[in-house]
Amino acid sequence: MHQVETLALLLAAVGIVGVIAERYKAPLPMMLIFAGILLSVIPNGPEIELDPELIFFVILPPLLYIEAYQTPWKRLKDVGDLVSAQAFGLVI
Repeated sequence: MHQVETLALLLAAVGIVGVIAERYKAPLPMMLIFAGILLSVIPNGPEIELDPELIFFVILPPLLYIEAYQTPWKRLKDVGDLVSAQAFGLVI
C-alpha cells in the first residue's frame, strides 16, 4: 500500500508541475527534472523507492504521449535527421 500512496503523491506533484509549466510556457520535462532535483535536496526528506517497472509502465508512457502529441510535425521534420542519428547512436 505504501507504493500506491507514494505513486499517488508523485502523480499529484506531476500535475502541479504541469500546471506551473503550462502557465509559464516552460517545457514540462525540464520542469519535472527541476522539481525532482528540488525534491532530492530536501534535508531529512522522505526516501522514495519505487519499482522501476512501475515507473516504466505507468508514469513514463503518459509523459511521452503528451510530448509527442504536442510536438508540431514541421519541427519534428526539421530535426528528424538529428533525432534519428542520436537514437541509433545512443542505442549502439
